[in-house]
Formats: sequence, structure tokens, C-alpha cells
Amino acid sequence: MTLRPRPRSLSPRTVCLLFLAAAALIALALSAGPRHRDPETVAELLHRLRGAGIDWQVTPAMNGGGPERGAYLCDRPRSWKELQFLPRRHDRAARWRGVVLVDRHPSGPLRGEWGECGLAVGGLSLFGDREMLRQILRTLGR
Repeated sequence: MTLRPRPRSLSPRTVCLLFLAAAALIALALSAGPRHRDPETVAELLHRLRGAGIDWQVTPAMNGGGPERGAYLCDRPRSWKELQFLPRRHDRAARWRGVVLVDRHPSGPLRGEWGECGLAVGGLSLFGDREMLRQILRTLGR
């Protein structure tokens, strides 16, 4: 016959402390309020920006298409022809003043040469004007 050690039971004080700690964690999580998740689509990002009063011009990234796969957000009216040749490189950041390109990134979002002109948010890659990018991040609560 083998003797097994008797399992230790928790004292009532320990049970009470564990219960209070769990209740405090639940209360803390609930008091933080609803957390907005990052947008996964261009349409979702546009909806959030417009809801915050940001109404930039939206030009689809593909001529004649819709903004579902990508869009240029511009602080003033610009033609698609003017936007399509903007190079996505941080050393050409001045050419992106007043413009942000938003792309869906199903696989790899960012390239190293984007520097501080590019960022990933949810299912999107954004590249362009640094101040506009900061405004987008503030709008998204980041």
C-alpha cells in the first residue's frame, strides 16, 4: 500500500483574498470602458475618421475603382494622375504633404524604407504625411 500525500486545502482567509482579487480585476476591466479595435478595412477607417469630423478627400488607389482595396486621403482636391506616381519612400516625404495612402495588407504590411512615414493599423498599411498620420492615430485612440 502506497501512501499518498493528503491534498492541502486553502484556508478561508486565502479563499476570501482570491475572491477579492478576482473581483477587483473584473471591476478594473469593466471600468476601462469599451476599447475600440483597430480598423480592418479602408471603409471602417473612413467611417471612424468622418465620425471624428475629419472629412478628407478620398480618391481610390485604383483608377476607376472603389476605395475597398486602397485609397488616397487628401487634405485638398487632387487628381488620381497626380497621386499615382508618388514614391513610397521616406526620403521623398515632402512630396506626400497633405496625402496619406491607405492600403489593405493581407500579408506583409510595412517596408523598411517607409521610416516614420508609414505605419500599420489593424489590417491596413498607411503611408504619407506625418501630421495626417498622427491625426489618424489620435482619432483611433492610439
